[in-house]
Amino acid sequence: EDPGTKRPRERAMLRESVESLREFIAHFPQSPQAPEASFAVLTSLEALGDSAALRKEAELFEKRHSKSHLLPDALRKALAADFRLGKYRDVIQAAARLVQGEFLKADGSFGRSEHADEALYLVARSYHVLGEIPEACAAYANLAGKIPDAKEALLYLTGRELEAPPLLASPLSEKPVLEVAYKNVKKIHLRVFRVDLPVLFAERKSLEGLSAVNLTGIDPVKTWEESLEGDPTSRKARIELPSKEKGAYLVVGRAEEPAKDAPEAAVL
Repeated sequence: EDPGTKRPRERAMLRESVESLREFIAHFPQSPQAPEASFAVLTSLEALGDSAALRKEAELFEKRHSKSHLLPDALRKALAADFRLGKYRDVIQAAARLVQGEFLKADGSFGRSEHADEALYLVARSYHVLGEIPEACAAYANLAGKIPDAKEALLYLTGRELEAPPLLASPLSEKPVLEVAYKNVKKIHLRVFRVDLPVLFAERKSLEGLSAVNLTGIDPVKTWEESLEGDPTSRKARIELPSKEKGAYLVVGRAEEPAKDAPEAAVL
């Protein structure tokens, strides 16, 4: 639930709960219930959306109850609070403890925290927000089989995109330039075909669906490749097209070399 949607009375009750719990802790710091009371303060502050206060309270919890089985839960809440506060570097640094460490459990055993994956997901999101995409991808990849949102984010960041306008009209006095939008593409292989526009239009009745034109066996006017940035950032590139003769041309662009004997598709 979004803390901002809570009614004033509910928020007042949560504040009263926080103060009452703090009074109990102050009067009975050695009580067996003190860790639970301290953790309840964290939960109430989280419900209130008071990330700054939660972060400070989490530090106190760790100082007072470092041997409590609730410690990893408190660290997880603190990590989420840092993320909400925009302290992404702090999240990346502090998460290692939850991801790699072992903690006391309620049954008295020690082991990996059940919040380790959640902490790593916050690391991935922090790298993502900071624009450090390779690091974000590495973290998302470790969680793709466990957290659907991590898998979706990884597919988005690693998926290749290549788009261009379906039709380009260039004045005869200017050199034609094609603008392509791309992501995760290092090279684009281009071929230009001279076409008889009246014949093509007569056969197809329109210029829609040119990507379905089969170009097998037709020699291109020119074949070349352009190097691109190749990273997960969405970018645009301007590519000059050959223009020795005026007329209509079909430009085919691919993000990779097509297999031999495979039908070609016009994508631009």
